[in-house]
Amino acid sequence: TAILSKLTKIAGNSLRNKKIGILGLTYKPGTSTLRRSLPAEIVRLISGSGAEVTVYDPKADYDEWEGKKVFTEAQTIEGAVRGSDVVVLLTEWPDFLRAQWKKLYNPAKPQSILDTKNFLSDLNLKGIGFGYHGVGRN
Repeated sequence: TAILSKLTKIAGNSLRNKKIGILGLTYKPGTSTLRRSLPAEIVRLISGSGAEVTVYDPKADYDEWEGKKVFTEAQTIEGAVRGSDVVVLLTEWPDFLRAQWKKLYNPAKPQSILDTKNFLSDLNLKGIGFGYHGVGRN
């Protein structure tokens, strides 16, 4: 997918042994279902590329995951963001707009954010220090 290739480029041309934080796993905000979820398929592809994946979704029903779980569940946004090399926003939950991004940024470990929905574009994440990449943008 285009998302996987953009993520691979951001991560330094390989996802092997990279820590990828995923924000949003449901197919749309306001639901708990993972059935027919494009984000779930993207997580499978990322994991299949050798990355270590941590997912946070405020409402996902993880019991609906089909097959082997290829990710670790985080209990908070911070749990998915801290320690990740790249954070990927896949579902546009309002919680992600309200996150304390300044507190989440760690200058000792610079991170990039791939915002597949351009949902966080107004938050000036580059100004905080994150590498910010929207879809259809640099």
